[in-house]
Amino acid sequence: MAVSIPWHPKPEWQPTCILRKVPQVIPSSTTPSLVVTDAGNGYIKMPNNPQGSSALVSDLVGTMLADWFALPTFKYALVNAAPADLDPESKEETEVPAFITSQKD
Repeated sequence: MAVSIPWHPKPEWQPTCILRKVPQVIPSSTTPSLVVTDAGNGYIKMPNNPQGSSALVSDLVGTMLADWFALPTFKYALVNAAPADLDPESKEETEVPAFITSQKD
C-alpha cells in the first residue's frame, strides 16, 4: 500500500505493493533489496535495517532536497511493507513505512 507524503503530493512513481524480492546481494550497510512492484522494479530499505530508521529519514530528506534543487534523482516513494514481503522465512506480517527508489532504466 502506498504511503502519502504531504509535501510530495504528486509522485511520478508510486508502487502500491511488492510482488516479489529479486535474489541479489547488494553491498550496503542498510541492506537494501531489489524488488518487483506493481509499478516496476525498485530498491527498498526497511526501517529494521542495521543502520536503523534514521538512515531512511536521511535518504528521504536528502532525495527530497535534491529534487527541490532540481538535481537529478531516482523516482522515489514511501510504501508500506512487511518483513515477510522480503524474507519468505519471516512470519512478520506487520506493515511499516519503507523507502523505495525506482530501478534505473
